[in-house]
Amino acid sequence: MNLGDIEVRAALYALDALVRNRNLCGAGVPEAVRRLHARIRHVAEFGEPEDALPADDTEIRSAQAAEILGYTERYVRMIARNLDGRRVGRLWVFSRATVLAYAAARDVA
Repeated sequence: MNLGDIEVRAALYALDALVRNRNLCGAGVPEAVRRLHARIRHVAEFGEPEDALPADDTEIRSAQAAEILGYTERYVRMIARNLDGRRVGRLWVFSRATVLAYAAARDVA
């Protein structure tokens, strides 16, 4: 299925709201929804087809995310919601693909 630019932006708006609301109430976001959110965000930002996204969906901790982004671990924890991070006990866990997309978007801006 091919989505137009307006449809991609509408889907991103809806997914942003869903992820934000689930994170605020502490419900967490299902892995499939997090991956879809990352894919839609990537398409909205870069206009590339969905199959051009990185296939790496491994989870990483804040230290690894900080290294990829060139930030401190503390700052990564501060922006964890922007990176679709989720708490696992006392740790923050992130999708590697989401962190890489965030880093790429930052480098483009």
